[in-house]
Amino acid sequence: MWITGFTISAAVFDPILPLYEDRFDCITFDNRGAGRSAAPLRPVSIPELAGDAVRVLDAAGVSSAHVYGLSMGGMIAQEMAIRFPERVRGLVLGGSTPGGPRAVRPSRGELAALGRGVLGAGAGRD
Repeated sequence: MWITGFTISAAVFDPILPLYEDRFDCITFDNRGAGRSAAPLRPVSIPELAGDAVRVLDAAGVSSAHVYGLSMGGMIAQEMAIRFPERVRGLVLGGSTPGGPRAVRPSRGELAALGRGVLGAGAGRD
């Protein structure tokens, strides 16, 4: 299972999936409000998003999976491993953090620069 970060479409994984598909059944999905997924009507928590990921496994008929989490997807994957350990066979984190009060938080400028890189040159401007 491949889990993306904040506002990132699962299509970000399309270029690398062929490297794994001969050995693994690869599952990708769009988190709420990302890609082809509808925006949530209220703020959603990491535990809720971890529950969503488990429901994706259920819908695919998969009892457990190796999970890769990218950025915020890593936080979702960690929460998934904590709350549903029987569903996570292995955990790989890319560019992620455990979150929480001790997490190192990027500055507003860093977030704006990241947004411009991910969403295009006009992102992050007032």
